[in-house]
Amino acid sequence: MLKKERYRNILNWFQKNHPVAETELHYDSPFQLLIAVILSAQCTDRRVNMVAPPLFKAFPTPDKLAAAIVILSQGVPFLQLGQDFLRTKPRILKPGEEPNEVNIFEENSYNSPDYTNAIDWTRKQKYRSVFEYYKALIALRKSSSLLRMSMKWEVEQKLSFWRINQGNFLIYSLFEGSESFVIALNGSGEDKYFDLPMGEWLLVLDENGKAYPDPRT
Repeated sequence: MLKKERYRNILNWFQKNHPVAETELHYDSPFQLLIAVILSAQCTDRRVNMVAPPLFKAFPTPDKLAAAIVILSQGVPFLQLGQDFLRTKPRILKPGEEPNEVNIFEENSYNSPDYTNAIDWTRKQKYRSVFEYYKALIALRKSSSLLRMSMKWEVEQKLSFWRINQGNFLIYSLFEGSESFVIALNGSGEDKYFDLPMGEWLLVLDENGKAYPDPRT
C-alpha cells in the first residue's frame, strides 16, 4: 500500500468513527487552547481545566507577558499604536467567503482601507486591564535608570541572570549601590517559587500590574 493510500485510510477511519473532533480541555480562544494543550502534556486534561482559569485571567493573551519582557529589557522598546489595548486589523471578506478565526484579520495591511487600519478606541475600555498593565510597566521603567541603561558596560556590570534549571522561567537581577531589582518572567503556566537574597523587598509589579507597599523579607 502506498503511503498516500495509507494516510487516506487513516483519515477515512477518523471521519467515520470520530466525525466531530472535540477535546475535554476548556478554552475560549486559540491562544488558550494552545496553552492548555501544552499543559496537558504534563498532566491530565481535568487538572489543566482546574489550574488554567487563574492563568488565563492573569494573562488573557500572550501580549501581557511579551510586553513585560520588552518594556523591562534594556535598550529602546518599540510599541505600536494600539498595542496596549490589543489592536487588531479586521479584514473585508470577499463575496461568498465564509469567516473563520484566521481570515477575519488582515495580515498585511499596507494598502488596506481605513476599515482595517483605523484605531478602534472602544478596545481601550474593553481591554482596560491590559492598558493599565502597560501603564504600570512604563511607569516602572521610568522610575529607575537601572531599567533603561544605555551603555553596554553598564549592562554587563549591573545585570545578572540567575542560573535556574526550569523551562519557560527566567529571573535576572539589576543592582547599583543600595538599589536592586529582581525580575521574574514566568511563561510556564505553573506557579514558581524562588528564594530572594537576604533583606527587605517590595513587590513593585505583579502579573496584574499591581504594586504592594509593604516590604517582604
